[in-house]
Amino acid sequence: MNTIYQKNLAALQERDLDLAQFIDSLETQAYSVQTAASGQSYLEIKTENKGIIRIGDQPNQTGRVQTLIEQQLDQQNQGFFLIFGAGLGNLLTEFFSNFKKGVCILVERDARIFKMAMQTQDLSSILAHPGFYPLVAIKPEHLVSRLSKIMIAANNSNHLPKLYLLQDPQVVALSQSYYEQVALALKTAVGFFWDGVVGDSYHDTLLGFQYSFQNLKQYQKSLNLTAWKGVAKGQVGLVVSSGPSLLNKLPWLKENQDRFVIICADSALKLLLEHGIKPFGAGCMERHERVPILFKDYTIPDDVILFHSPQIMPEIPENYQGQLAPVFRDVLPFSFFPDLLPRFNIGMSCAHLNIMVLLYLGCERIAFMGQDLAFERESLKSHYEGMYDYATESDQSKQHVPVVDNQGGSIMSHEKWIQFREFIELIITHNPGAAFYNVIEKEQGARILGASRIDLIDFEKMSANDRVVLPDFKQAQDFMQKKWPDFKDSLQQSLQNLIDGLEQLRGMWPDLEQAQTKQRYFECLSNLEQRTPDLAWSVFCEVFCSRKKRFDANVESVFSDDDFQKNSPGYIKEGQSCLEELLKILKKGF
Repeated sequence: MNTIYQKNLAALQERDLDLAQFIDSLETQAYSVQTAASGQSYLEIKTENKGIIRIGDQPNQTGRVQTLIEQQLDQQNQGFFLIFGAGLGNLLTEFFSNFKKGVCILVERDARIFKMAMQTQDLSSILAHPGFYPLVAIKPEHLVSRLSKIMIAANNSNHLPKLYLLQDPQVVALSQSYYEQVALALKTAVGFFWDGVVGDSYHDTLLGFQYSFQNLKQYQKSLNLTAWKGVAKGQVGLVVSSGPSLLNKLPWLKENQDRFVIICADSALKLLLEHGIKPFGAGCMERHERVPILFKDYTIPDDVILFHSPQIMPEIPENYQGQLAPVFRDVLPFSFFPDLLPRFNIGMSCAHLNIMVLLYLGCERIAFMGQDLAFERESLKSHYEGMYDYATESDQSKQHVPVVDNQGGSIMSHEKWIQFREFIELIITHNPGAAFYNVIEKEQGARILGASRIDLIDFEKMSANDRVVLPDFKQAQDFMQKKWPDFKDSLQQSLQNLIDGLEQLRGMWPDLEQAQTKQRYFECLSNLEQRTPDLAWSVFCEVFCSRKKRFDANVESVFSDDDFQKNSPGYIKEGQSCLEELLKILKKGF
């Protein structure tokens, strides 16, 4: 028994059980470790087309590896590192003997090579390292998704500006095009992290604050979901979205609508009503300036609920013809709001919001319709025929990316839809007591892991025959009326405490001007944090996140002291402006 391999395998099982099982199942008869005349080990692979391939057989291979690492690691030995090719693990072990802080991703297309490394080198401590991420035998269409997850999970913004590549030329030469795809996927994932996760403007966050406080005046007459927790237990929830696969299901849905608790996307509401389908509600969470047109120029029944994030444009809840049901997000500013409404991680699309609402209502079986998350295969349409232009224009302009479809092949999607799909998969993973179904033809749409694809005829057999019993509106209205006075008084006090703390921070913020070096900057920043009340500091950092993360990342990883002195005055001025705008919004109150 190879004890080194078993030790490595045990460590990998703790990290990624699926990968460990896959690696352990592989046969490696064509792969062998040989010894050169110099005494160094190298990998030999017997192939049908290319004959014998050798990896690591160059003279002074150890010295070559050490030189490569010395060229990349700086004095701090930290950063964001991408290693192409496992080889026999020499590059990996030498790297981690110097690595101190950051993220290291190993990319190896051939899982058998990685298995040979596990049989040869003790990699157990590396496999257990929190900054290490093995990407082994990942299909090209999954690269953006996997790399994006690492970007977000690692919270690695301070290391991203300092991004290094280490590669084994012999390994890369075996699959040149694959590693080029990895490089492009990494570029895409990094761009998404900064633009889609961190953002580039605190003004949008401030706008969300402003809208949230403006919309509070609608709450007293809104429905409070807390009163409805679990009321739909035993009923089937149906999330209707605006993908191109929706249209051919509308006649069936019209005939069977009373058998489901239907919540649709804001962009699908008009379409459903035009086809005689009245949903229980619609979800809305975007602040796009053109979202209000989704609710104009048609009649919305007064018992169709708008489940919405508080940050939507105020004209939407002000003019909506039906009932309102706001939901707090589990992020600022709602983290300091007193208890009033359920707090959800409602993700980044109204489909995510709708799924969370149905789960809260108690639906244990939830199905998706129109949740393509991919372009229609032949026409490349992004939405159903007749969808609002502003939405289709946005999606059509994005770069097409292949993803796994519902029959094991591929279909074209784009990066934002990939993120939407991954969040749905995250919801599914975190709710093992619920069953999820994707009602879509196998030729259409992206595969959603954890959701069983089902044809319409089979879904009809599965769903209940009885009419659903919808909850009592008066119960939710009365609950809101009862809770509102205490919430209002408590929020006023919280706001005043926050304003006082931010005023204190505003007076100290110019202290950063004393910093003339990178080290002194972080000392001053730490001092500000210690002297500012916790609530005020956390709120400011959340609002100013996009600029603060980008600036701090550059200070730590890229800026010299000269660069820092050049850029810090503008940053300090931005922070001051952010504080002024935030205080103006909070003092206006609700």
